[in-house]
Amino acid sequence: MDIDRHYVIFSSFGNDSIALMEIARKAGLKNVDVAYSNTKWASQSWPERVEKCADIVRQMGWRFTEIPSEGFKEMVK
Repeated sequence: MDIDRHYVIFSSFGNDSIALMEIARKAGLKNVDVAYSNTKWASQSWPERVEKCADIVRQMGWRFTEIPSEGFKEMVK
């Protein structure tokens, strides 16, 4: 029986996450969602990196999802 598998990669878009995505791409994974949890705990330049990485995800034929949150600082309170 051939099962249509669905993969989810949780990514911070740091270098280790990018490497994992590259390994998955080289392995030929299809039907992949890449999820980024926006903790609002990053440098001011990070959203630009996230958008560039999201574009790469889409170019690979995968789906990108940003998971919103109240932010790490608010969650700690």
